[in-house]
Amino acid sequence: MPLSMAMRCLSNQWRFNLFYEGLNKKYVKFTDKDKYLTDTLDGVIYEGYIEKTKSALKGCFSVLDKISRLLDKYYELNSSKIAFNRQWFDKQKKLKEQSNPFLTALFWLSKDFTQHDDDERRPSYWLDDSAFEVRELRNELEHGWVRVVNPDFEGFSTWQNEHDYAYKITSDELNDKGMHVLKQTRHALIYLCLAINFTEKLTNKNGEPSTLSNDVPLI
Repeated sequence: MPLSMAMRCLSNQWRFNLFYEGLNKKYVKFTDKDKYLTDTLDGVIYEGYIEKTKSALKGCFSVLDKISRLLDKYYELNSSKIAFNRQWFDKQKKLKEQSNPFLTALFWLSKDFTQHDDDERRPSYWLDDSAFEVRELRNELEHGWVRVVNPDFEGFSTWQNEHDYAYKITSDELNDKGMHVLKQTRHALIYLCLAINFTEKLTNKNGEPSTLSNDVPLI
């Protein structure tokens, strides 16, 4: 299988651009044009750049899942359930038999997105404390309700009651977690390309390594 297959995951550049726009509050006048809201003094931020950041974070997890699916197809694993987490990599004996250092790197990276049995805090082993609860945040963005609040807001909130089911996070925390996921996704894309390139060099039927016709930057 040609190395270009791995490069398809790099077509998700728009997610990185979206996060940049959200982080720097780009195109505010366009995205928030003709939007009129009443301030209920609950500290919730309703801005276009916040939604861009949320979308970028969800998109990164989508890229990670696509990486797992690509690995499943490329190495013919035939998994019944595919996900970018430690458990999925643990089950893949064929991946371990590759003796591929870049697949090992992907496995260790996946641990940052997996619940750890010996840690009461959810959801991960967290080699990096800044990544705490990133997976839970992603699940809430995808399936629940995330309320982004102003970090400087200290007033009364109408949401503080037993019927509040939202996942609350400040805009600064959202940016920090988004930056962590973006960096990890970038690492995963690089490891993926290097892993398949490593395999292609070892398994090419003609005895010649598979290479791209032109140099393609990995970043």
